[in-house]
Amino acid sequence: KEIKDSDRSSLFRGIEVLPGSYKIQIKQGLNQVEQRIEVVGDPRFEVALVDRITKYQALKRYLGVEEKLFAIENWADSVNQRIAEVLEQLGAMSILPEREVLLLETQVLENRLANIIGLSKVYEYREPVSKMSSSYDAPTEGQRLDLLRMEEALQALIEDLSIFSYRELESHSQRLRAVGVEPLFFPNFVPMR
Repeated sequence: KEIKDSDRSSLFRGIEVLPGSYKIQIKQGLNQVEQRIEVVGDPRFEVALVDRITKYQALKRYLGVEEKLFAIENWADSVNQRIAEVLEQLGAMSILPEREVLLLETQVLENRLANIIGLSKVYEYREPVSKMSSSYDAPTEGQRLDLLRMEEALQALIEDLSIFSYRELESHSQRLRAVGVEPLFFPNFVPMR
């Protein structure tokens, strides 16, 4: 699994596989191939199994954070896309008395979502934590602390987005529906907890 940074550069290439026996399945359409393989440790590096396991667990946690971030970013993109459509609809409704207030509220909502995502500290830790994959030994104490901070920042981001979704997005959606605009923001969807 490869993860790209905002500038599309690669941050992470995947989790190192621990030595052991594995069953590989490859499916394409109706075809499926299955084979067992044996993975051995790289003989060029003397790394204790406990260090490999520690690194594997840390990288697995990191990938979980990245998966949640990906879902959050997709959710935010879909909300932003719908906000743009709502702004366009409201712009075309010249006789609507509440038009200017709704336009302003929708723009404020757009900016608020951008600020919540943009000010999240989760992105501060992304690069240092992603570098865990570039070494063979266990994560450093700094990387482990950064991973914890990244997980805490992700939880704070999810909570901020939940509040935004339930309080701000939902109430704005009701005001839009009252004038005949279906917002389709899916405000009750809370990005992965």
